[in-house]
Amino acid sequence: MKPLWMAAILMVAISVAPPYASAQHANGFLGGSFLTTVNDEQISGLAGGGVVDLAGSRISVGGQVDVLFKDGYVGGRGGPIAQWNFLRHRRLRLFAIGGMAWGVEASPTLGAGAELWSGPVGLRATVQDNITRIQAFDCAPAIAQSLCDAYFHGGQPYTAHKPSFQLAIAWR
Repeated sequence: MKPLWMAAILMVAISVAPPYASAQHANGFLGGSFLTTVNDEQISGLAGGGVVDLAGSRISVGGQVDVLFKDGYVGGRGGPIAQWNFLRHRRLRLFAIGGMAWGVEASPTLGAGAELWSGPVGLRATVQDNITRIQAFDCAPAIAQSLCDAYFHGGQPYTAHKPSFQLAIAWR
């Protein structure tokens, strides 16, 4: 329920925001995504989204969506992102990225990326870590203790890291 309220507040904020000033640039991107799940499965998919530059292009805010494919299964996730553009050159932009994804493998996201531009079209690459806290559980009823120790941290709570890589075509 909490993510639904957060999404609703975000949509209201976006809809009542003033229109873009001439100094704000919007960039879109679409490409491939490769990620690891909490169970260490490899999944590929499509990634897309867009960001709007603010504060003299030092910060960008927007959204990102992943459509995931695995053995005939199709799922998705998406949410808001923010970028801190610490190197802003006309042809190269390096940034740190963070955000939240809802849907399949929902979690907070942290990472870094680069955009290489040639005119209005560029190449965007990001490496992200989707972080999930796994709660403690009792393995005994369904899983042998040796398997539980080897694959599930013995049923103890832990933080799972789910790295992902995206390579996309970007445009201004």
